[in-house]
Amino acid sequence: MGIKIITQKVGDSINAEDVNRLHLELSRKRVFTMTPESPIELYCHTDNPEGLHEDINIIKLNKRDDITDNKFYNVELFEKFSEDKVVLWDANLQPLDLCQTLVLKGFPMKGDFKEAMDFIPDMDLELGMKIKEEVYPFIQVPTKWWDLDEDGNTGLADYFIAFWGNNCNHLVQTFEKDPKSAQETDFATFIKNNFKGIILPTEPGVFAPYYVSNKERTDALNEQWETNVRPFFPDAWVGHGGEEEAPFLEWNHEYRDVTKQVQFLYLDTDKGENRPEEDWYLKLWFL
Repeated sequence: MGIKIITQKVGDSINAEDVNRLHLELSRKRVFTMTPESPIELYCHTDNPEGLHEDINIIKLNKRDDITDNKFYNVELFEKFSEDKVVLWDANLQPLDLCQTLVLKGFPMKGDFKEAMDFIPDMDLELGMKIKEEVYPFIQVPTKWWDLDEDGNTGLADYFIAFWGNNCNHLVQTFEKDPKSAQETDFATFIKNNFKGIILPTEPGVFAPYYVSNKERTDALNEQWETNVRPFFPDAWVGHGGEEEAPFLEWNHEYRDVTKQVQFLYLDTDKGENRPEEDWYLKLWFL
C-alpha cells in the first residue's frame, strides 16, 4: 500500500511546465523519499504526456464529447486504484512547508470510525456507530474560508481531493447516469451533492488561494483571514515554527511571507491567463 498523487493535464490552462513544477516542489519537500516502505508516486492523467519529467507516471486520458468541464475527467479516478490512498492534486496547488503532515497522514477505510477520529476529534457516539453500521466511505476536500455564502457556510475547493482506493466509486456511477446534468455544477459541488459518506474537514487556513499577478485581490485575503480563520486559533493552529499572530500574507516584511498555517497555496492563474513565473513575489519566495 502507498500513496498515489494524481494531477491532470488537459486543455490549455495547465501545461507540462506546471506539472513538472509540482514534481519539483514535491521532490524538494522530500515527499517521495519520506516513507520508503510505503511508496509515494506522482501520476499525470493526460491526453498528451509530451514534455513531462521522466519520473512522472502517466495515466492515459481519453477525451469524451460529453465532458465539457475538464475537472470531470477526474471522476474515473475514483475507481482506478483499490489498495492505496489517492490524492487528486491540481498542478497549480503549491506545496509549502509542513505540507508533508497531511500528505502522509493515514486515511480511514470504509466504516472505520476509529481512524476517522483523527480527522473528527469531536465525533459523538451516534455518528461513530452510524459510520460503522452503514459502512460509510470518506473523502477529504478543503473548505474555501475565503468564499462564504450569506449564511456563513463555506464552499469546497476541488484542487485537493483525498480518498481511499475505490471506496468512492459510487460517484462514477452517479456521473455516468447523466454526465450533462452532473456538469451543471462545478466538480467540488458535484462531490458535495452526491457523495454518500463522510466529507472530512481540513484545518482552517491550511489551504489558501493566491491570485497570480493580482496583488489587490490577494491582499484582500488578509481581512477575510482575520474574520474567517483567526477565530479558530489557538485550537486549530498547526503552523509550527511560525507566529500565530501573523496576518495571512505580508509583502515587504523582514522575514514573513505567507503565514505558516498555510501549507498549500493554490495559484489562481485566471484559467491560465496569468503565468506564475511572471509574478515576482511568487518567483522570489515560492517557485
